[in-house]
Amino acid sequence: MKVIFILLSLIFVFFIDHNTGFSAENLQLRPAKPVLKPAVSQIKKPENTGVSLSDYIKYYDGSYSNTFSSVLAGLTAANARIISFDTQKGIVFAGLSNKKMLFIVVSSIKENKTAVKITPADGNYNLIAAITSTIFDKTRIELIKYK
Repeated sequence: MKVIFILLSLIFVFFIDHNTGFSAENLQLRPAKPVLKPAVSQIKKPENTGVSLSDYIKYYDGSYSNTFSSVLAGLTAANARIISFDTQKGIVFAGLSNKKMLFIVVSSIKENKTAVKITPADGNYNLIAAITSTIFDKTRIELIKYK
């Protein structure tokens, strides 16, 4: 027992003499590394393409099911590739020939009034207005078949 007491005393004295104990003075503070990148750095600066919000949203007179079917037919007629769609949620993912992906939402506003919103899937709003207007025109032409 005496031996253990002596050894502990020597260790205690060693730490006091060399000032290498666990004190706040000896801590080396390093800045913490962020776990996630801030969301601000992920936001892309929008390019000025001359496209307004009204170029991305169109309203049609027609039922939801007819408009949804017309959107699918309009995308095909506009040479867009339909990747996936969900009729219950009213969403369509489509690809263009330039590898740009589109996210399209079809929503019923009233009984015979439907809104179609076309946005880029990557959130980078650098679409040419002619692309969205072509899809909207082809959708309108397909919707006429239901009347």
